[in-house]
Amino acid sequence: MFFNTERYDSAQETLKRLRSFDKEQPLPEVSMGLLYELSGKRDAAEKSMAAAIEKGADDLATRLAVAAWALNAGKIDQARENAQAAKSMAPDNSRADLILAMVLRYEGRDTQAEAAFRGIHEQSPASFAASNNLALTLIAQDDDTKRRQALEYAQVNVRSYQLEQDVAAEQAIQKVITSGEVSPDTSYYAACIYHRRGQVDLAISLLEGALASTKAFPDRKSAQRFLDRIRPEENVSQADDDATSDIDAEEGTATDQVFSE
Repeated sequence: MFFNTERYDSAQETLKRLRSFDKEQPLPEVSMGLLYELSGKRDAAEKSMAAAIEKGADDLATRLAVAAWALNAGKIDQARENAQAAKSMAPDNSRADLILAMVLRYEGRDTQAEAAFRGIHEQSPASFAASNNLALTLIAQDDDTKRRQALEYAQVNVRSYQLEQDVAAEQAIQKVITSGEVSPDTSYYAACIYHRRGQVDLAISLLEGALASTKAFPDRKSAQRFLDRIRPEENVSQADDDATSDIDAEEGTATDQVFSE
């Protein structure tokens, strides 16, 4: 609040008090620097970050915060200097490694950047920052093999992101299913999620339940096509005939209801 009203001294004093209660909080100078940066006050941000280094040169968190700020601000030398200082304090710090690899990428040293990102990726396979920057570094090089590798990394990242979204969606769906109020639409959507996660039998069961419902839903035909595609072949022929009859009957009923109203 103080910062937004340009009462910067009061804002910094508040940050100091907060840190006196919790030493895990960043130095007030770091926090002020980030706030200045967000407000478009680059000169003030630089001064605040310089003050942070003067005060916390031996503090790992301060060095990392200033390095990250400098990288985003395009101050590559400053980013390198502070990341190297952080690494001297904590040789295995992955954040310092990532910033130093980013510095190499910013400098156009793609071969060295590639090696750095590969190292980070091997240590932390789940790191999106490592795999994403590795893909970008590979695709920047004039090498068809590396560009194919870049595509593979990018595809894995997309699938990983989709899986994260699916997990959130599945949790929401589970709440609906356990409540006993499952509409055909929900069953169809849930089937898509579970199929993508490899739970084919559950997906088939949900689709069959949706298609057996007498309720009309806009994705009925898509649900039928999806079920036909994933259901075991020996069950398809007879089930298709039954399902087609059911669909025609239900669509006719729904149409009659609309016109009778």
